[in-house]
Amino acid sequence: MKTFKPEFYQTESLKRIFKPMTIPTIPRNRKKELRSWPIEQFATGTEPELARLAEHLALHKESEWFLDQLLHQFGGWKLIWNGDLIDCLATVKHNVVTDFDRGCWQLACRTTRSKLVARQIDQPNFSSLVPLILAGVKRYQEVAYSSWDAATAECVMPRDLWEATRVSCDLDSEELLQLRVKGLQVKQELVQVLVVTLNRAGSCMV
Repeated sequence: MKTFKPEFYQTESLKRIFKPMTIPTIPRNRKKELRSWPIEQFATGTEPELARLAEHLALHKESEWFLDQLLHQFGGWKLIWNGDLIDCLATVKHNVVTDFDRGCWQLACRTTRSKLVARQIDQPNFSSLVPLILAGVKRYQEVAYSSWDAATAECVMPRDLWEATRVSCDLDSEELLQLRVKGLQVKQELVQVLVVTLNRAGSCMV
């Protein structure tokens, strides 16, 4: 089986637990069960490689069940606390042990969300503005986003989302996430208006 040569690993702290990534095979039975899919083959790789793998498996067509099961996986994580906050890196190291665990982590934190969700406006709870690991823990353990140590939260969410949470603001992280979801909806409405406008302009030119 062909192996991709990884160009980089996610962070120096996590570097030790990742291995080279292999090209996945498409499941024959296509069962709606997370473990029946080649999640292990997402264990490593660059972000462009992960996006290609997800596209190869057409995971966006499985979003109605796939992401719910992914959240359920994260909802079972054991949290490592440091005082009043969750130690993000320690929590990842404790829970990300097998290739399956690593694949889930890569899908949540390093894979382009549009490759996992067909239409983010229809599934705002799984949009690129939602940290899937934190969402899973919140759903199944009722732990607020604010309980995670923001300084090291890059280990448990996409980098761009983590950078957005670092912006100084009077709103807490959950309020910011709600605003981002609303922003996604506004963006979709603007696209629809643009399509209608273009269609009308085309009709006038006939």
